[in-house]
Amino acid sequence: MNKRMLMIALLVVAGILPISANAAEFNGSKPFICTIIEAYECEPNADCKRVTVQDIDCPRFLRVDVSKKIIVGTMTDQSTRDVEIQSSAHVEGNFILQGVQKDRAWSMVVSESTGMMTLTVTGQDAGFVFFGASYLP
Repeated sequence: MNKRMLMIALLVVAGILPISANAAEFNGSKPFICTIIEAYECEPNADCKRVTVQDIDCPRFLRVDVSKKIIVGTMTDQSTRDVEIQSSAHVEGNFILQGVQKDRAWSMVVSESTGMMTLTVTGQDAGFVFFGASYLP
């Protein structure tokens, strides 16, 4: 399967599965996976630009396990990286996760009703915004 067909299949799955899930399934009560669909890099005094996860050495898939307080990211080469979830909250139908890794802070918001996800990662010299969708493994 070529890369284009794989991306189309991924977008179809990511776009359909969250809609069919119950809202309670994206509240942290069970592990779920987020797929990054769009990524943007922003620098001071510059416009934000769309990038790929490969461009910025970022995981494409994020396995969120609130009970273990960890997010494990799977890179395009299938290696993994993990980050500790330091706080979580439910606010107006959204499940919010936050943490710090090295010199960067991150915040993830997942809609409990649709599974749609926005993730921001901020550091002193750059910020990143990711949009994606969540589904159950």
